[in-house]
Amino acid sequence: MKFLSQIASAFYSIEGEKIKDFCFVFPNRRAGLFFQKHLGEIASEPLFSPAIITINDLFTQLSGSSQIDRLEALYKLYVLFVELSGSKESFDEFIFWGDVILADFDDVDKYLIDAEKLFANVKDLKDIESDYSFLSKRQLEAVQTFWSNFLPVGESEKKIKFRAVWEVLYPLYLRFRESLEKSSMGYEGMVYRMIAEVFLKNDESADLLYNSIGEFRGIVFVGFNALNECEKVLMKALKKRGVADFYWDFEGDLIQDVNNKASLFMRENIALFPSRHNLDFCIKHDREIEVIGIPSAVGEAKMVSKIVAGVGGGLNTAVVLPDESLLMPVLYSIPEEVESVNVTMGYPLRAGSIVSLMESVMVLQKGSFYYKRVLPVLRHNYLKMVAGEEVRLLTEKIVKQNMVYIEQSEFDKHPLLKLIFRYCPDISGYLLEILEYLNNSAELTKIEKEFIYYFYTAVSKIRDLRIPMNTDTYCKVLQEFVNSTSIPFKGEPLAGLQIMGVLETRALDFDNVIICSMNDGTFPSKSPVSSFIPYNLRKGFGLPDNEFKDGVTAYHFYRLIYRAKKIFLLYDTRSEGLKNGEKSRFIQQLKYHYQVPINESITTFTIGSNKREAVVIEKNPALVQRIGELFYKGGERGLSASSINTYLDCPLKFYFQYVKGVEEEESVSEGVEADTFGSIFHKAMELLYDGFKGKIVTRENLSILMKNGKKIEDAINEAFYQVLRMKEIKGHNLLIHKLITRYVLQTAKYDISRSPFEYISSEQRQCFDFVLEDGTIVPLKGFIDRIDIKEGTKRIIDYKTGRGDLKFRTVQDLFDTTARQRNKIAMQMIMYALMLYDNEPVIIAPYLLRELFNEETSLEMIVDKELLEEYSVSLGNTLVKIFDSTTPFGQTDDLMKCGYCPFSVICR
Repeated sequence: MKFLSQIASAFYSIEGEKIKDFCFVFPNRRAGLFFQKHLGEIASEPLFSPAIITINDLFTQLSGSSQIDRLEALYKLYVLFVELSGSKESFDEFIFWGDVILADFDDVDKYLIDAEKLFANVKDLKDIESDYSFLSKRQLEAVQTFWSNFLPVGESEKKIKFRAVWEVLYPLYLRFRESLEKSSMGYEGMVYRMIAEVFLKNDESADLLYNSIGEFRGIVFVGFNALNECEKVLMKALKKRGVADFYWDFEGDLIQDVNNKASLFMRENIALFPSRHNLDFCIKHDREIEVIGIPSAVGEAKMVSKIVAGVGGGLNTAVVLPDESLLMPVLYSIPEEVESVNVTMGYPLRAGSIVSLMESVMVLQKGSFYYKRVLPVLRHNYLKMVAGEEVRLLTEKIVKQNMVYIEQSEFDKHPLLKLIFRYCPDISGYLLEILEYLNNSAELTKIEKEFIYYFYTAVSKIRDLRIPMNTDTYCKVLQEFVNSTSIPFKGEPLAGLQIMGVLETRALDFDNVIICSMNDGTFPSKSPVSSFIPYNLRKGFGLPDNEFKDGVTAYHFYRLIYRAKKIFLLYDTRSEGLKNGEKSRFIQQLKYHYQVPINESITTFTIGSNKREAVVIEKNPALVQRIGELFYKGGERGLSASSINTYLDCPLKFYFQYVKGVEEEESVSEGVEADTFGSIFHKAMELLYDGFKGKIVTRENLSILMKNGKKIEDAINEAFYQVLRMKEIKGHNLLIHKLITRYVLQTAKYDISRSPFEYISSEQRQCFDFVLEDGTIVPLKGFIDRIDIKEGTKRIIDYKTGRGDLKFRTVQDLFDTTARQRNKIAMQMIMYALMLYDNEPVIIAPYLLRELFNEETSLEMIVDKELLEEYSVSLGNTLVKIFDSTTPFGQTDDLMKCGYCPFSVICR
């Protein structure tokens, strides 16, 4: 029989319906709920339930004080600390170690420590012998050990700093308690001490407390283990009055072993607080223990699913998670046949989408609407759901127009955007308005609104404190608050598979127990106690230390497995980072010390690389029709030299880019990337040579242009604006500006060596109807950087910022899909020549900007009728393949071509 069920059965058999006159006190609410359930199952008829309460609630009700909110307590502590120490640190800097001080004060009060003695500024070891006579010999030795190592302070910087903080702690403790008492508030330890001290005085105040609980014939404490001094005082006082009863779950050879830390508190508790009714909690049944090593945390979650499917997922099965990060993987792994699951751990608020949105929103208050601040907000899922079309259009505008700084008027298209993109000195009010709007949005789900509610509550608490903070401090304080907030899962606590943390298992028993993360360092944890009180002083004054912590954890483990029939202990076998792959010491104790039969196994995963299937797009009738609609005469677009070069490199890339229209996500660029560098240069040359259209350009014209520095600078500035929408050029972009200036001057100088020539046009869009052998017309298109006439011959100039040449062995080589070094420049420029051919030879001349500084450079080629006829045959064959229904769009076999391909993530 389960521990709680046996107590419920015993009291019901003794008291019957009079059990309603008792108050049962449990270490947590869940134990009370299960006790109530067992009582309902045992009772043969309806009855009034006894009072069921937690120990914390009992102290709070007796005190009449309310417990102060953590954040409010931290701020009060901060104000007093600054006042006492003269420290200049900000509130957000204080929060972390303010939490440590609060925890220390809590321990001091719960264990009824003389704070004046603990935080004393000992100057001489002799003081200890006279002033600390109330300590036991063992405690006195521990205190002396600390101060003997610490004194004298001397010139040690660390000791001086420690002493400076140490001297403040006692006055801070007194002032903090005084401040809370005036407000009828207190932290948990303070409330505990307040009640304990009343019972210790045993005066009229104690009588009032007794009267407040006099309505109960008995107060029964169930399932406790490690008691603090305040709890002991309360229990002793109630025992002395004859109203208290106590039931301890210390059954089993393992827990009762004096060498097992699980028994650390057993003997004292039983001796001080014996049970009135002699109940036998001992059980005898076969226990199956299986230890499973898994080289993955997610693998543990999958193993939980497999085990649950085998043993069943009802109320008699518990999954215990010492590491809360496994909660979501475990939830996602629960088998579908498990109808109900109850989670007692809560889900961290910091994992909600609303947190990432609010963090991005708060960044907006730090300055102008810079695109790196704006785009994360616009791209958040919540904004896409609530203001989808407006957000999409605005994002496109910012990216396409390369808007580095966005004017506030751009956000007037939707109420939510107007709420977010504004400057507001009241950060709390600003966030609350946004959260209210989102909470009233029909587009968000109930779960999402639950996260919004808890975030709203966090912001409201900070606002109500009225703490003066700048934006940075506010963000840090809110982040600290959010990190410590969990959203409780709502469900039926007494139905379904139970998923819980270690503390939630207190006083509960299950037939099937699955404990994850059974690694040394995780369960039990190796994390040290965060405290300003040094270890030896904690030990000397009887405050919880590592031994105390180990005793508590060991008790939880051995008590939990005592009544279980099937126990599964899962651990991570990986040794990486801070993980050592070691089994928990509890497993080793069971195996070697107690020699308990254990089935051990290691679960491994076979990992192999699956051979990727080649990605091939077959041309079905619908696709063939679509290709015709795109590229035949009268279609949506023409084929450019770049698109044909893409097809020759990789037909599949051509399909993605030109048939399906898949594009890389554009981004705002503050600097000049490789592609925009060429665009700026092209635009600058177009602007500078625009005045030469239809004229003969001479050496003198170009020399005058080269000397006109302002005109060149203005043209380049205008090019920067037209390409990047950049009004002010500074930093790295200034260096790019100077480099482009050099290229412009060198191009003009190179043109002087080719002058005179007639300048025809620049950036000219050219179209040409190419006729296939079957008479099908395929429109070709292109933008030619520059056309001029030299000595009666048309010259096509293409500015190239990279390297290259015009060398090729045969025209067929320009269309060879297997060639790694296929000459794309020649293929492109000959196509331009084909477009402009008018029964006269055409000169193609790529201006390789890096090579123009070499005076001997002269890359030109005459394209005549014979070359164009040969070129047209190869081009026609390539176009036929594009339209041919039997030639699929397949991927290239040359992986070198995939290096910078944006689609490689799809097919490779």
